[in-house]
Amino acid sequence: MADYKRYIYSVELQELLRSELTFSDPDKIRMYSDDERLGVRLRGTYNKWSKRMQFPLDTDINCRLPVWRPQAVKGWLAFEELSYKPEGTAIGWRVSDGTDDYWYTGGSWVVVTPLDMEWNTEAEICDNLETFPHAQKQIQFIAKLSTTERYNNPVLYGYRLMINAQFDWFEDLVLRSLIPRLREDFRFVMDWSGELEVATDKFSMQNDENFKPEEALNIVGIDAVYNEESDSEHETDLLDSFDAATGEVVLTASVPANTRLFLRLIIEPEVAINYTNQDYIEIAKTPCIVVDNFSINARQVFASMELVDKANAKGYKASAPLWVDEMRFNCTMLVGKVVSAIRLMTKAWAFIVNGATQQSNHPVGPILKTRALDLPHTIKFRMPSSYNPKPDLTDGKNTTFGITVCNFYAWLRDVEDKPVVTSFNYTPIDDRRTVGPNERFGLPQALNAGQIPFLYKKPDIEER
Repeated sequence: MADYKRYIYSVELQELLRSELTFSDPDKIRMYSDDERLGVRLRGTYNKWSKRMQFPLDTDINCRLPVWRPQAVKGWLAFEELSYKPEGTAIGWRVSDGTDDYWYTGGSWVVVTPLDMEWNTEAEICDNLETFPHAQKQIQFIAKLSTTERYNNPVLYGYRLMINAQFDWFEDLVLRSLIPRLREDFRFVMDWSGELEVATDKFSMQNDENFKPEEALNIVGIDAVYNEESDSEHETDLLDSFDAATGEVVLTASVPANTRLFLRLIIEPEVAINYTNQDYIEIAKTPCIVVDNFSINARQVFASMELVDKANAKGYKASAPLWVDEMRFNCTMLVGKVVSAIRLMTKAWAFIVNGATQQSNHPVGPILKTRALDLPHTIKFRMPSSYNPKPDLTDGKNTTFGITVCNFYAWLRDVEDKPVVTSFNYTPIDDRRTVGPNERFGLPQALNAGQIPFLYKKPDIEER
């Protein structure tokens, strides 16, 4: 049997997620804070006669929470809402697979139609979530907030979801998330030219020797094509389409024979981790970004993440994760003689500038989403520390830079089953009767009955 790992995913609403929320009616529901904690609430109006806030009694006010896309998921296991529901209020739920919304009928999950008014309770979602399909590797929850008491308002703070998954924390972060991100974001433009031998409106970058690069470049697109002879200022773009698979370039009109064309090629560099400690990089592998070493500064902490199945009195707890202060990567960019080293280095600078965020709970830097669990990680960038435009023995040029992924938990231990306390007994304490030093006295009926008791001790008696 496959070795699956249980993971608890927690969504607590915060300012960073505001743009990912969708409200059915922004005039009646929104995310705001009135107790120093952000949450989705009904939007009320002030009644000057009662001097209280009044909230809408509509039964169709809802909020779509952010989509979660864990590619390593093998099954949904349990669900818990994080909420405050005073008397007369309720929160209903539906689940989406990214395409359709579903509700549970009591026997199966069915697609919601425009005429459906049904919503599920938290307990119904938790009890039947294991049967919800996970093939599309994404899930979204829709919450309906309602009240029958005009002066009471439900509050949704978020939710927790436990899944079965198959992944390795650091393999996912480095090989399956960071490397593809660098490959995509470090695409740069390279200048190229070639001469058409016959009048035509198309040619091939792979088969036409006049346009085929002498290096094995991964051309993923073409930014523009210009007639170098009649349009030396590059004002008119002749590009109609480009097929990256076949290398065919189609122009907007036929060009006369013996015309030199100027092309702006979009190049995707090779990105790899160097495990072999080779002394040099083959020209056939350039342009490339080589992650040649990395280091981790981490410590185990006594943090935990809990999920409670309230209806069935089951508890789950993840504990003692690694807190990673920083994971540092040293990278070297190598280019051949026909590739612009300056442009590739500029991409390294643009990577941090274009992806920078300025959030109160995030330092400035791009956000890296991991593939397995779709978790955000903050990236810090150490600007190029060296640049060598002079070719080396392999006729290559290089520049170096550093990347740091910082401030995240790595939950390496499996989730544990934990008992849930549903009731307890206690002996009430009489806080009126005079007793001796450090003495306790209980009565069958006391003034504090029904409350969590405290042990009585006169304030002028010191601990011994």
